[in-house]
Amino acid sequence: MNMLKKCLRRGLSCAALALGVVGLSAPGRGDPIPPGWAARNMEPVGYSAMGDRLGAFKMAIRKVNGRWYLYTGHLWHYGWSIVDVTDPKDPKLVKFIDFSPPFLSAGAQSVHTALPLWDRNLLFASSEASAERCQEALNFAGLIDNADPARPRLMSLFPLPAPPPGAPYRNFCEKGGRFGPHNVNQEIHLPDVEKPGNLIYLTYFTAGLRVFDIKDPLMPVETGWFIPPQPAKNVGPLPKDLVTQTEDVLVDTRGYVYVADKNWGLWITRYTGPDQPAPTDR
Repeated sequence: MNMLKKCLRRGLSCAALALGVVGLSAPGRGDPIPPGWAARNMEPVGYSAMGDRLGAFKMAIRKVNGRWYLYTGHLWHYGWSIVDVTDPKDPKLVKFIDFSPPFLSAGAQSVHTALPLWDRNLLFASSEASAERCQEALNFAGLIDNADPARPRLMSLFPLPAPPPGAPYRNFCEKGGRFGPHNVNQEIHLPDVEKPGNLIYLTYFTAGLRVFDIKDPLMPVETGWFIPPQPAKNVGPLPKDLVTQTEDVLVDTRGYVYVADKNWGLWITRYTGPDQPAPTDR
């Protein structure tokens, strides 16, 4: 049990436990509403300290079999909490999904992104690289089986990006700058942004943009990538090395992929690999 807790603390992945349940905290009841609040045309209905894991941020919610589950990340605890808010006056902590160790321990960056793929009962989760040249615990990106929100389980980890053939460095850590996941095509609530299908577009700092095919969620494969050229100068104080640092990505319903890099302008690209989604723009 201690090994399981260590393996999942502050991250969402552990290859040896890929078919096991993530999260160990027992269900709990709502907590008293703290005094001293102030409001106008608002009133507190319920409160959960989530097992004294304060500093919650970035929330999502889903109704399953008549129950409402709220998912939230944490600033100071390296994982997610799942709270049953079916009765808002009595919210119950269902699970705390712990990620680090073994993965990155860097506050909110330990579990930077959670992308719900509700139609497939999946969650994509990843950390955000923090230290340059990999001077930190391993970052991660992976998929979680969320068919039962009270019993989520890690399904798979994404493969680690490798340098292009002929690159003057053996791995991206040697290239310099930050190396690890950052952002995905997450603005899917907007009508002109491509909805998730079989492809996950994931920026990876010094490794550029990576494209992963999750048609088989138990075995994600990398099917494409784009790395901007070596910059002429660092625009800001970071990174310390003179390298690309690909930060963000957005994909529109025409299939164009917009890539932002710390030391470049806006790149407009297009994915040409397998499982291309059919453009949905009308």
